[in-house]
Amino acid sequence: MKTREFPPPVLAYRIEARRLFKQLRSDSSDDAVLSAARFRQIRSFASRSVQQILEIREQVKLKHALAVIAFEHGHTSWRALKEFSETVGQPPLRASTPAPGREMYARGLDVLLNRWFASYEDARASLEQHGGFLLPFDRQFFICEPEGIRILGLNPDDPDWERIGWDWVKPLDQEAWLRLKQKREQASQGL
Repeated sequence: MKTREFPPPVLAYRIEARRLFKQLRSDSSDDAVLSAARFRQIRSFASRSVQQILEIREQVKLKHALAVIAFEHGHTSWRALKEFSETVGQPPLRASTPAPGREMYARGLDVLLNRWFASYEDARASLEQHGGFLLPFDRQFFICEPEGIRILGLNPDDPDWERIGWDWVKPLDQEAWLRLKQKREQASQGL
């Protein structure tokens, strides 16, 4: 298991919780069963079987999923995980000029189910297997879908994305990347 120097931003944990919450209510029985088993880790559901949790899944709230994610990351509550993440030096996102290392992140991306990674290698493997757009965030990496690229003020159908291999971090074509970078800088000035 790879270790990280810094935890992901709070929004990555929120997205992870939303994904868990959605999987519990999924039509896929495999996803729902796996999610229900994870909910058994917290006090609210520890005395229930997986089947019992599935039977009451419409009563399960997002706050329960947040508690599961906190527990899985070694914290006693969502509040504790949130405070830990915020005190490790993650300044808040600004609405204007993006902070260094956060140029490829914008308000609105937090509502999407992006895939987050601590290492480039893991992110690259996911890109190759599932597609998307590989982008950096501080010392982490995430993969978003076309809607995320639109939020950044870029066109996901721009042929330069294919030229760079949909990989902002290690682009295949440096000139195509420079064109996209210039477009991103122009878009961020208007954010």
